Amino acid sequence: MEKLNNEKINTAQTEKKKESNSEIIFAEDGFSILIAANQLSVAVNLFAPQNENGQIMFSKIKSELINAGIKTEIQDEVIKSAVVQFNNDKIPVSGIVVSVGADNQKGKDGWFELLCGDKLNNESKGKFDGKIDGIISLKQDDLIGAIHMPLNGKDGMDVFGKIIPAEHGKKYEISLGENVYTKEKIIISIYSSIDGFLNIKSNIISVTELLTIYEDIDYRCGNIIGYGSIKVLGNVMNGYYLNLKNNIDVGGYVGDSELVAGNNIKILGGFMGAGSGKIKAGGNIDVKFVQDQQIYCRGSLNFIREIVHSKIYVKDNITGKGNHASIIGGYTVAGKGIEIYSCGNEYGLNTIIEAGYDYEIKDILLRNRTKINELKKELKKIDKDIFGYTEMKRLNEAMYKKLKLLADRHKEIIDDMKKLNDENKELIQAVRKYSGAYVKILNTIYPGTKITINRKSFLVKEKLFSKTFQLSEDKEIILV
Repeated sequence: MEKLNNEKINTAQTEKKKESNSEIIFAEDGFSILIAANQLSVAVNLFAPQNENGQIMFSKIKSELINAGIKTEIQDEVIKSAVVQFNNDKIPVSGIVVSVGADNQKGKDGWFELLCGDKLNNESKGKFDGKIDGIISLKQDDLIGAIHMPLNGKDGMDVFGKIIPAEHGKKYEISLGENVYTKEKIIISIYSSIDGFLNIKSNIISVTELLTIYEDIDYRCGNIIGYGSIKVLGNVMNGYYLNLKNNIDVGGYVGDSELVAGNNIKILGGFMGAGSGKIKAGGNIDVKFVQDQQIYCRGSLNFIREIVHSKIYVKDNITGKGNHASIIGGYTVAGKGIEIYSCGNEYGLNTIIEAGYDYEIKDILLRNRTKINELKKELKKIDKDIFGYTEMKRLNEAMYKKLKLLADRHKEIIDDMKKLNDENKELIQAVRKYSGAYVKILNTIYPGTKITINRKSFLVKEKLFSKTFQLSEDKEIILV
């Protein structure tokens, strides 16, 4: 058969880069082959043939597709169905897709996934931009994040069987700084090797034990809870909360805020406010002065100026350094010794200073007494219920079971109360036991000051100078 428009027969084998679709027309046979510009699909158009019988032949279409170099699967049934429909209806049909290739699939770039902190980035963000929302504190061996390996793309193939090379994903570049380590798998997981704070800068990830805040603790950084140490160059403003596993170092003052440290706390300025501030340290505390606040210290407390109208609880020693180190008003207790410059004031302000036992004993005593009172109330109710049953002439099986439960609970309460009372007796004996504790005041002791050592008290009624208070062998306070 003669092929028409030979100048238009630009087969895909010779012009595979052509931007427009390539069409091969077989006018006498009533069809054309249309190859997509990207060479990923082949379509057939059916129209009135110029041959004598006016029929389109499936075999002719299949043959010319093969001659055109089509290597992908040809959909025979699709072609046959279209040919039958045309031969019956004589209605032209266009765009019948009879063979398709497969485009290449682009790979996926590697990416860093942050897996710690309150606001996590995820895959939808793509490449990590190196910015962290807020302060992230980590324990040793905490998971920081994961470097996801790039994924390779998949090669494609056009309808002529030519491979279309895939574009593979790129590796995410991030360096490991100090105090981090990895567990290399398909996904590289990054862990902290110490307790500390996360730092990601210039695509270098690291963890530091010390977090430095170069300004005040206020609305800009908010509360900080962490597993390392913190150094604040400014002040801790009212209403904020610092809780660190290790140390807290404040370059300025601390207002009505709460500071909790597993180890030491150092405040170069004072600790002052309206009375709602609280400091708790697992180690030592160094502070310039304290006014109208609370301190709980499991080590020793050192101060330079005054402690005024405050509640101070220290397990070991309290030491005032300098000739302004005074305790005025409030309640102060130390487990071992207290050494200060002066105490009380000339107006006879009630000042209580106590030494000789661990202040936590009082908390245990109070909790035990509260629990005993609760048990007494429960016991009174149980006794009333038991008496009610004993007044009944006849009891059914359910009542007997209830009565037994009440009797068993009655016994449990009695046993619990005995244990609590015994514990309290031991604690009280520990408080009263001679401990070698002392209160040493280098200068003036004003009237109104009450000195207590191992629960033995001495009320100062007239001005004294340079005295050390301690217990004698017969457990009476003597002045040295």
